[in-house]
Order: sequence, then structure tokens, then C-alpha cells
Amino acid sequence: MTWAELIDRLEADLLVRQGNPGVTDEKAWGMAADLLHRRGRLLMTRLNLNSAEMEDAAQEVLLKLQSLATMQRVRAAGSPEGYLVVMIRNAAMDRLRLRRRTIERDLLINMPENEIVSAEPETATPQSDETLRLKRVLRSLGDDERELLHMRFWQNMNFQAIAEALQISYSAAAVRMFRLLKRMEKLMTEFISLVF
Repeated sequence: MTWAELIDRLEADLLVRQGNPGVTDEKAWGMAADLLHRRGRLLMTRLNLNSAEMEDAAQEVLLKLQSLATMQRVRAAGSPEGYLVVMIRNAAMDRLRLRRRTIERDLLINMPENEIVSAEPETATPQSDETLRLKRVLRSLGDDERELLHMRFWQNMNFQAIAEALQISYSAAAVRMFRLLKRMEKLMTEFISLVF
């Protein structure tokens, strides 16, 4: 069965379920899941994903296909298979970004407190590439930004406490932290070329 034929069956199933929620074309959805997983496995090596991340990406796309609006976009794309491959790739890239943010957050949390509040160059001890990049990013931040990180990650202050300490609103504290972390994420990516 081609992707175009499968999309027809899936879309028909969604339309039937609107009138009769208990009826489902399980075979069509199973075939779609199988095809998505096979495509995902092809991307797995290229994107350096583990099997759980790829499984999550394929499941995310399968869930998105449960929407008639998504089905219509897939059909309108001209190449259903190409559109679905892009959907899987995008979901996989989201998993990679999530992994990178988790690694960066863990590095930040596990970094000694004195290294975040000072802008001193790193010592000569052996360190991972991620740690070196994070130290470069921290040195590029202003004192107020490092203090914000210190309050949040080392003093474990919530946004309300940070807002009170800085005499700003709760939302301003949350926005500052969000923008700072996004900026740090961008800088971490930019500093890859400096390390490798």
C-alpha cells in the first residue's frame, strides 16, 4: 500500500470516528505506525538519536496524524511520504534539542558555585567539551545574568523569590530567565566551533 492510499484510509477513519467514536481502522493505523518507525530508524543513525528518542518522535507524528487538519496538510503537500518524513525529522530534531538542553542544564547545575559567579578563565584541569563551552558562555555573561543563574540553580530560588530579591515582577523574572537560557543555548551552539 502506498502512502497516498494509506492517507486515504486514515482520513476516512478519522471522518468515520467523528460520527462513531468506537469504530477505528486499527490495521491502517498499525501500518502507519510501522512505516513511521521504519522511516524513523533510517533517520536515527543520521541524527545520532537513541531508539527511545526515535520512538517518541514517531509516536508524536502518529498522534499528529489523528487530526483532520494535519491529514489535509499532508494531502495538500503533494508528496505524503515526503511530508511525513519531514514531520518525523522535525520531531526528531525536537528530541535532540531537548537532549542538548538537558545536558546543558545538568552541566550548569553540577558546575561548582564559584565558577558561575566569577568570570575567571577556566583552570588547566581536564574538562569535557561541553564544560569548556559552558564556561566560555558563562564568562561572556554580565554579572547580573550570572547572579540570576546563581539564584535559580544554586540557591534554588523560585521565580517569586527571585522577583522579590530583584524587586521586579514575577513575570519579569521568568522572562529574564527564559531569555537568558535561550541566549546561552545559542551561545553554546556558537562556541562548538571554538572547541572542535
